[in-house]
Amino acid sequence: MVPTAIKLSRARAPNGLVSQRVCGSGELRAALGLAYGGALELGAIIPLRREQVHDATQEVHAAGTKAHRRNRVVRIDSWAWPYIADIVRDKLPSAYLFAEAWREDETRLTRAHGRAVKEMNLAPALSLHHARHHWAVTHLRAAVPVAVVQAQLGHSTPMLTLKTYGAFIPTGDDRERWAEVVEQDQARRQKSATS
Repeated sequence: MVPTAIKLSRARAPNGLVSQRVCGSGELRAALGLAYGGALELGAIIPLRREQVHDATQEVHAAGTKAHRRNRVVRIDSWAWPYIADIVRDKLPSAYLFAEAWREDETRLTRAHGRAVKEMNLAPALSLHHARHHWAVTHLRAAVPVAVVQAQLGHSTPMLTLKTYGAFIPTGDDRERWAEVVEQDQARRQKSATS
């Protein structure tokens, strides 16, 4: 599922191509792909090097931001991978993925994200950090095991993940309600297709 905020990197121009005006450089699209499609935080995105990106498995080896022992392998969602593959293609293994200016001033990426969200008129206009929350909530709602979400986020324990996001894990009642809504929607669509 592609989050609403990342649609800024999929905005279509009249000719059907991705709009450069809205989503900026390939680097910005890749950084947003890492944030929304991999739940990486800003401090882990900016210093990434080519050697940390593994094309065959669509994974990124990210440094832990709070403790080195929390270094982790992050699986990037399939919708986000093409944006990352575009910028790593021609880089040497030791090369940084992102501009030196971003490493000198991390707020540049945050401001670029804010401008893109504003240009898309997305509401509410959330910060780049909320990409991690979006990733966690959508994956927990899709029944991804808590341990997988915990590892991806770099949380120290599954309990931390449960304390933060446990309210978003669907119950049996939630699933029954969702199934009911889907059935009603399918019946409505079928009825409108036949009339």
